[in-house]
Amino acid sequence: MRNITVRLAEPKDAEKFLQYELGTKENGFDPEAGLYPNSITLCTENEYGVPVVYLPAQPTFMLEALGICPDADKKDVALSLRRLIDKIVETARSLGMGEIYFGCTEPRTIAFAEHHGFKEVPFKMFRLKLKEY
Repeated sequence: MRNITVRLAEPKDAEKFLQYELGTKENGFDPEAGLYPNSITLCTENEYGVPVVYLPAQPTFMLEALGICPDADKKDVALSLRRLIDKIVETARSLGMGEIYFGCTEPRTIAFAEHHGFKEVPFKMFRLKLKEY
């Protein structure tokens, strides 16, 4: 069996990292993501110490399903969402995060998200539940 090891990327990897990332088609590489304070980049090496794959990773918040009171005033809901987003942004910044994700399907919630700076991601999102791995 081949021997592939994983380590944190180091400054010496910068040139090869960029070469690999920019040379891999349709990978959605975002050069800003690796610059967030809590981002890391992993590197795999083969048995000869040659880098095979680089993988930037970042901690982020994934906002889950909203639970809204059925009788709530629409203005109260809108202001509540604004306050919640402000708090999440404040918390994310304090933890060194650079992005927040919000999965939603309800049209009014989508409109709210877009109005407040969220952009639709240009890729399919996948989930791995750790208890199932």
